[in-house]
Amino acid sequence: MRAGSGGRVAELVLGSMPSVIRTLGAPGRRRVVFGSCRTAAPHEPPWTLELAHDDRGRGVDALRAHGLRMAHQPVHVLRNRYELTI
Repeated sequence: MRAGSGGRVAELVLGSMPSVIRTLGAPGRRRVVFGSCRTAAPHEPPWTLELAHDDRGRGVDALRAHGLRMAHQPVHVLRNRYELTI
């Protein structure tokens, strides 16, 4: 089965294996952020525009945007929201 044939490629390759990311530290739930697959381009217009608005547009890099938001949060907010021990 190949991608686009109506089947799920991940199921074909992985079967019923659960997805696991092992983390360091105390046991418990963790939040994980994954970045986008954005190509290397400047983080300013017109490259941050959507392709529908400019042929050079690649959109906003999701992981970078999340990191910038976090950088401007007070430490107590980060501790509570992300259960950090900083």
